[in-house]
Amino acid sequence: KGPSHVVARDGRAVVTTRYGHRVEVIDLESGRLQHSIVVGVEPTGLTFLDENRVAVALSGEQALAVVHLEEERVEKKVPLAIADPRAVAQTADGRIWVTHMSEGVMTVIAPDTHQTQMVRVETAIPDTLLEAEHLRSLTLSPDGQRLLMAHPIPSPETNHASEDQIEPLTVGCGSLSVNAR
Repeated sequence: KGPSHVVARDGRAVVTTRYGHRVEVIDLESGRLQHSIVVGVEPTGLTFLDENRVAVALSGEQALAVVHLEEERVEKKVPLAIADPRAVAQTADGRIWVTHMSEGVMTVIAPDTHQTQMVRVETAIPDTLLEAEHLRSLTLSPDGQRLLMAHPIPSPETNHASEDQIEPLTVGCGSLSVNAR
């Protein structure tokens, strides 16, 4: 059913199954499935919020699900204003950041109120400033001060190449200060 993303913590892995509409919790020592939790339509990226909860992007619902792993249930779904959420990260201040596949925009979700805010992402290439597109992956820098996301840079040659004319894809790395509000 298409595993999509995985995170691991405290001896277990949590895997999204995009077309299975679930997260699977796996014990890393035994390799056995502990829980299979229905979370919503097309779960993709996820991140741990604490030892028992994960935030999961629901690409097919335009929402973010907060899932309690031990209780095997969705605690809350936060609707998102932009379609096709993909990757999720949580910063030290508790804010949840969500990338969107079809836009150069991220959603920032406040930890207590779950209010959302949009933040535009741009990529700096020497002498050029490009709007990021197809934001798929997301991680924090080692110092926790910047969000890093990989994305393709639009180009007529690579966007429409036939199979026998495959060119290397130009990749950008967007960077955004976690202090952006």
